[in-house]
Amino acid sequence: MASTSKTGTLPHWDLTNIYPSLDSAELKQAIAQTQADITALEGYLDTHHISKTGSTAQTSSTSSTSSTSSTSSTSSTSSTSSTSSINAFADIVNGYLERTNALLRLFYTVNTYISLSVATDSFNTTARRMRSEIDPLGVQFSQIDTRFTGWLGGLQHLLPQVIARGGLAAQHAFYLHETAEQSRYMMSEPEEALAAELSLSGATAWSKLQGTITSQLTVEMERNGTTEKLPMPAIINIMQHDPDAEVRREAYELEHAAWASVKEPLAACMNGVKGAAVVLNRKRGRVDALHAPVEDARIDRETLDAMMGAMRDSFPTFRKYLRAKARRLGHEGGLPWWDLFAPVGKSERSYSWDETQNLVITNFAQFSPRLARLA
Repeated sequence: MASTSKTGTLPHWDLTNIYPSLDSAELKQAIAQTQADITALEGYLDTHHISKTGSTAQTSSTSSTSSTSSTSSTSSTSSTSSTSSINAFADIVNGYLERTNALLRLFYTVNTYISLSVATDSFNTTARRMRSEIDPLGVQFSQIDTRFTGWLGGLQHLLPQVIARGGLAAQHAFYLHETAEQSRYMMSEPEEALAAELSLSGATAWSKLQGTITSQLTVEMERNGTTEKLPMPAIINIMQHDPDAEVRREAYELEHAAWASVKEPLAACMNGVKGAAVVLNRKRGRVDALHAPVEDARIDRETLDAMMGAMRDSFPTFRKYLRAKARRLGHEGGLPWWDLFAPVGKSERSYSWDETQNLVITNFAQFSPRLARLA
C-alpha cells in the first residue's frame, strides 16, 4: 500500500517480508515453534541442574576432583577428572548458548512483527490480543535466563578455562562475563520468577496502557478553513515546524490541553512502571535508580558525570543561540516553547520520495559507506 502526495507516491509501512499477515499459517507455526523451543530449553536446564543451587553442587564437584593428592598417580587422576569436569561445564554452556540463540532469533522475530503491528495501529485488536498471548513466552524465557544467570554466577571462576576451549563460549565471552558479574544483583530464584510473572499485570500492563492512550489521543484543529482530527505526533510536528507563528502557538496550546485531559491515567502509568523498578532495584541490591541504567549502558559513573558536565558547560552557548533566535522572531522576553524549533528562513523546495532517498544515501556515503548501505 502507498499514499500519494504533491511530491509523488510515498511508501507505506509493510511487514509482509516478515510474515504474510497476523492470521497467517507461517506466524502461527512460528509461535508454536517458539513455545516448543522454550519448553525444550527448560528441559535442558532441568537435565543439567542449571540453577543457582545447581552451581553450588557443580563447584563442589569440580573442587573435589581438582584437589591435590599425595601421590603422583592420584594427582594425575585428579587432574584428568578436573579437565573432564571443565569440559563438561563448557559443553553445557555451549549447549545453552546454541539453543538460546536459535530461540531468541525466532522469538524476537515473532515479537517484533506483532509489536510493530500494534505500534502502527493501536486500534488493531487482533495485534493487541496476539501481543498479550505471546507476552507469557517472554516471561518464561526471563525465568530461564534467571536460572542460567544464577548458575553461571556461582561458577564464574571457571569461565576463563571454559572460554579458552573456544567454540560458542569464546564467541560469547563478553556476554558470559557480564552475565556472571550481574548475577550479584539478583533476588532468589523464586522471587525473580514471581517478579517476572507479576510484570504482565504490573509494569508491562501499565506500559501498554500508556502506549494505547498516547497513540489514540487526537485533537481537532482548524487550518485553512478546514477542521481536522489529528493525532498527537501531527500536532507536535505542526507546533515545531509550521511556518506560521500563530499556527505554531495554537498547536502548542492544543497539545497541552490534550495532555492535561489524560494526565491522571498517564501519571498512574508512570508511577506503576517506575514504582516497580524502584522496588525491584532495592530488592536486588542496587545502589540507586541510576545503578542499573548505567551498567546497562556499559559506562561508569565517572563517564556519566563527564557527559553531564559537558552538557552543563555548553548551556551558555545554547542560551546565547536561543536568545538570538528569540530576537530574530520578535520575542523580547525569551523564546516561547512553540518557537524553539521554528524555521527562521523560508524554502519552497519540495522533494519527492526518490529524491529524498538519494539525498540521504548520497550524503551518508560521504561520511560512512556502511551507514549508506544501512539507509
